[in-house]
Amino acid sequence: MPSDYAEALQLWHGKPYHSLNHYLQNRFGEKIYKIALNGGFTCPNRDGTLGNRGCIFCSAGGSGDFAGDRVQTPSARLSEPPAAVPAISAQLVAGKNLLSGKHTGSKYIAYFQAFTNTYGPIETLEKLYSEAIAAPETAILSIATRPDCLSPEVIALLERLNRIKPVWVELGLQTIHEKTARFIRRGYGLDRFIEALENLRAAGIETIVHTILGLPGETAEDILETHRFLAEQPIQGIKLQLLHVLKGTDLADIYAASPFHVLSMDEYADLVIRCLEVLPPETVIHRITGDGPKNLLVAPLWSGHKNRCLTPFITPLKPAVPGRGASIIKKHPSGPNYERIVSMIADPATLYKLIILYILDHSEFPLTNSQLCEFLLDKGYTTYFTIQAAISDLLDAQFISVTQKNNSSYYRLTPMGEETLEAFDSSISDGIKNDVRDFLEEKHQALRQANEVTATYVPKKTRNLMWNFP
Repeated sequence: MPSDYAEALQLWHGKPYHSLNHYLQNRFGEKIYKIALNGGFTCPNRDGTLGNRGCIFCSAGGSGDFAGDRVQTPSARLSEPPAAVPAISAQLVAGKNLLSGKHTGSKYIAYFQAFTNTYGPIETLEKLYSEAIAAPETAILSIATRPDCLSPEVIALLERLNRIKPVWVELGLQTIHEKTARFIRRGYGLDRFIEALENLRAAGIETIVHTILGLPGETAEDILETHRFLAEQPIQGIKLQLLHVLKGTDLADIYAASPFHVLSMDEYADLVIRCLEVLPPETVIHRITGDGPKNLLVAPLWSGHKNRCLTPFITPLKPAVPGRGASIIKKHPSGPNYERIVSMIADPATLYKLIILYILDHSEFPLTNSQLCEFLLDKGYTTYFTIQAAISDLLDAQFISVTQKNNSSYYRLTPMGEETLEAFDSSISDGIKNDVRDFLEEKHQALRQANEVTATYVPKKTRNLMWNFP
């Protein structure tokens, strides 16, 4: 375990946790990307064996919406039969072409992602896997599946292939809680998961587990219990996933009929940090959030831009910078306490303060508290109380000023706020900036009317305005 911050950053390639990128670069000496493949499989939760509706959160793409093409539409329901898919070799070529603009290495992970990728005749599985693993650029064969679809014959096949190239199995556990498992129609018990882990361990197959944060009815403690359980299991990696409500799923129907709480960005960031705290430091963190297809995403809308989710919260921050980060103390499995260098934004409101500055900088009018809240709350960025704390901090720092008129508080940017925004403008993602501009354009007339009764303004030569309150 690294003993100080600098050692940790060097060991983990600048990340504050044991990331997949670090693991792959150490193992293969270069950057490696995944190519998502579609083997044309279905799922026992879809074909009538266990059910025909799938897990309640599963889209028509079977959690493989970015895998090789199926002829599907955003409105396709889970009960529709799977369509034909291109050959694996053709999907690999297409995937390499898509990555050609950013790829810096020569190897890939062939990732069978869509649906249950061990649910088929053993001959079919061997043909598809062998085609993928035979490609010279394939460094790893990764297979997403269910614990109840790993027969002894499948395990034996994976063990044979693992002697040729590394084989990973990715298991969708989501939660250890049986009540939640029944609600989401997972279709198997925790005992099947434990049995599958033991069989994979005995075969020498590396295992990655998927969990979902924010499942309806689960508390933060429930989520932490799942990750504490996994910390004691023979797994090598984990994928943390925010719950997405997607069109065409039963979860979306439930949400429409009776909206349940979905995590805000700061709630999710806090949960990610706390989950990483309880996992062994050697566990490879394959993902700390995932993409929901934007054309299907119902909630939470803030998750539509992946970089927006990752950048503000999971960042290596030097302890020498006060107020910007905090080291998490991790109890190592061997007993003594070690400093686990997982430096996070200690105050997630930092991002919201910058957003507020950006909104005020781009608005033609001073904005009220309720107008600022309208944007941040409608986008699901954070809670009302976090917004109020951010505004209070900005006032204390003299980055914004306030004028009271007709029982309303009107905020505008100060010169010091302008300088601060200019210095940290790059910390705001393009997605957030686009959202702000869209909001101000959409609400322009309403904002103008709200201000006409309280102020006059004189345009200056710059983009900012000089305000004269009566």
